Amino acid sequence: WENLHSEDYKRASKIAGLSGFTRNKGYCQDIIANRTYFSWLHGQDGEPELYLLGSGDAGFKEKAFNSLYNRTFLNASQTDDYSLRRFVRVINRLKPKSIWSDSETIVYLANHINKNKIRIHSPEFIVGISESFSSGAMEHAGRIFNCPVYHQYWTRETGPLVIRYLNKHPLNYFPWSHYIEIIDGDTAVTVLTRYDMPIIRYKIGGEEVG
Repeated sequence: WENLHSEDYKRASKIAGLSGFTRNKGYCQDIIANRTYFSWLHGQDGEPELYLLGSGDAGFKEKAFNSLYNRTFLNASQTDDYSLRRFVRVINRLKPKSIWSDSETIVYLANHINKNKIRIHSPEFIVGISESFSSGAMEHAGRIFNCPVYHQYWTRETGPLVIRYLNKHPLNYFPWSHYIEIIDGDTAVTVLTRYDMPIIRYKIGGEEVG
């Protein structure tokens, strides 16, 4: 994978990551594409973000990075009443500008809030990632949190590909950052903003797509 780097990749703003498709040898990502995507959703660096994801605890380095960006991660692998009450407390205390969550988790949380008639902070927007997200579930979560709810389609290597607001609305993609093709029935993606480690006609796999 070293041969895929551009000559000036060391000077580029990037982050490193791991993926099963790169056989855990690592891959590089440009930061600017993610910043552009986030600002498109009315967000800015440093504004409080909350992530509800079913993953393990972050290490020291990741916690320091998240603190720098005013980003809070909560492990959402459990959605019992105790965990849901904790999520509510954190949301009302942090008052995040945005919430990024596994789609299933945000639905459980909305049902918990509605059932128990809990007052909840309204973020500017919510993005559901992973799993499918029905239009009815999106509308329900939007009513409970009183904000727009989006569903993001992404892969670890390419970053955000398309996003939609309710099933009745068309998918929005980002022509400045991705070129998407259907080749022999497969979806292939070329990332236009990645100069440090080019991804050209990359066939995305189902297990990596949210």
